[in-house]
Parts: sequence; C-alpha cells; structure tokens
Amino acid sequence: MGVNGEGPPFFSGNRSAKAAAIRPATLGQAFQEIAREPEVAAALFDVLETQRILASSAKIAMLPGGPHGSMLANLMAVEKQG
Repeated sequence: MGVNGEGPPFFSGNRSAKAAAIRPATLGQAFQEIAREPEVAAALFDVLETQRILASSAKIAMLPGGPHGSMLANLMAVEKQG
C-alpha cells in the first residue's frame, strides 16, 4: 500500500518515467508559446547560447564594435593561423 495505506506503493522509478514521458510535450508547448513572441525567443536563445559558452572551456575575446573591431579581429585571425 502507499502512503497512509492509500493507493499503490510509490516507486520513484514510476514517477521518473512519467515525468520523462510528459517532458517533451511540455517543452514543445513552452517553445510554441515562446515562438509567438520573437523578442522573447531571441532573448531566450541568447541566454542559452551564453550559458553554453560559459560552461565550455572556450576562450572568448571581446572586441570593440565598428571598423576598428573588424580590423582587430582580422589581425587576431592572421596571428592565430601563423
């Protein structure tokens, strides 16, 4: 019997299996709602991309915007190749 003698015994494996079965539908619905708002979707994916970069061991170089940033990026690329 379950907790307080009610219902079937509780097995955490059953709960995990149920959650795993429901999760794709729940995520799909959430992504559909997010996709209705392009600004929200863009912000979400910016955050997800940033989290992925921070979790990696990648090296990041912050460059200034504008023409000087482009020139610096080109110089860094040449230095990396050479």
